[in-house]
Amino acid sequence: MALDNITILNGVFSLIFVIISFIVGIKMMLKYKVFKDRAFILVGLAWIGISEPWWSPSIGFLVALINGTGISLEAYLIIGYVLLPFFLTAWLIAITEFLDIKKGNIIVMIYIIISIIFEILIFYFMVTDISVLAVKLSPTDIDFGTLFQIYLIFNLTIFIITGFMFAIKSLRSNNPEVKLKGKFLFIAFITYLVGSAIEIIYTFPQNRLILVLSAILYYIGFILPEWIKKQFLK
Repeated sequence: MALDNITILNGVFSLIFVIISFIVGIKMMLKYKVFKDRAFILVGLAWIGISEPWWSPSIGFLVALINGTGISLEAYLIIGYVLLPFFLTAWLIAITEFLDIKKGNIIVMIYIIISIIFEILIFYFMVTDISVLAVKLSPTDIDFGTLFQIYLIFNLTIFIITGFMFAIKSLRSNNPEVKLKGKFLFIAFITYLVGSAIEIIYTFPQNRLILVLSAILYYIGFILPEWIKKQFLK
């Protein structure tokens, strides 16, 4: 079975986003060796994790090149979404430390409890009636049910709100480097929000290029490479 052009483009752009996200995440985690700060491991892991929804279309596309149909809907949901709470927990731990939020552990625990409830519901419907969760449209695309849309919006909201909080705190700094990081992070979270929100509603290939841009900006915002400093801080 030949794949149509949209499926091919969705698969290729998803794969590009996932590969870049892994590179960005790993490079950030490796900064731990330099700074000895576990936050770099956590935010690097978090960025790898928030690319998880695009692991499924990437793998589905590669498998479809062989069998023409890709992976099952069950595999699609498990590969692409089940681990999201784990990665978001790593993000919340890092960001509550960055922002010095009192009772940050309580916030993390509340998130974990809500996520466990969602996970139980997802696995329940995966066994009883998977159509409640989603319907497979192609090897690279699915149509989400209401429950899954709520699950995704919940996680996206947590990530974006805390991300904006951190970016705004950086923008208010008197340190020019920290302020510049805040600018890149603010744009990174906006582009990720736009790309992800569109993806929940409707998938089109070019949208995933927006996500690639967000990954690059995220890396610049946290690491601030020397060439960026020279270009913007004169």
